[in-house]
Amino acid sequence: MTKLVILHGLGQNEDDWEKVVEHIDVNSQIIPLFTAINKNSDVTIETIYPKISKKLDEITEPYYLCGLSLGGLLALMYTCKSTNRYLKGIIIASAIHKPIPKTINLFQSLLFTILPKKNFETIGLSKKQMIQLTSSINIDLTESLKRINLPSLILCGEKDTVNLKYAKQIHALIPSSDLSIVPNGKHELNKNSYLELSKAINYFIIKKESIY
Repeated sequence: MTKLVILHGLGQNEDDWEKVVEHIDVNSQIIPLFTAINKNSDVTIETIYPKISKKLDEITEPYYLCGLSLGGLLALMYTCKSTNRYLKGIIIASAIHKPIPKTINLFQSLLFTILPKKNFETIGLSKKQMIQLTSSINIDLTESLKRINLPSLILCGEKDTVNLKYAKQIHALIPSSDLSIVPNGKHELNKNSYLELSKAINYFIIKKESIY
């Protein structure tokens, strides 16, 4: 039985995907990104990816991989590097594929700096680790995306102006990928457009499964 594996976004946890999962027609598994992280340890994209990659490698049944924001970047990284025969397709939402512009990175860092510590408690990272992680995202997958040959759905909210251009670029780079712009959707589609997101995921999986 095919299932959906979800990588959540930065600042999110498994609970933020409950409404989406409720409306998904296949079994779903959410992989938390920040479990068992020591508060004093360094947290970068380079330290997180191997742990997520290992968890995905351990899946031994057919699945579609869905990632949003940071989770979307990790999903793209895994798809570019992995030869997992169980991975049947990818769903990438609100993600980037190359380094964050310095102005946006600076804005995020300033935002995290002024947020109260309690805002980070449910995430699993400290304020310092959150800033460190966002500052470490300096990966360019432009050439690698051209070699992805899996069914791919690229999603982005209409009002997510920062990531919309990246979604269109990712769509152009991945051969035969589908692009869906969610009307009035913002960055966290799983929160503000969960019905539209779940419908898009269901349609994509059903369409691809009918081909196999």
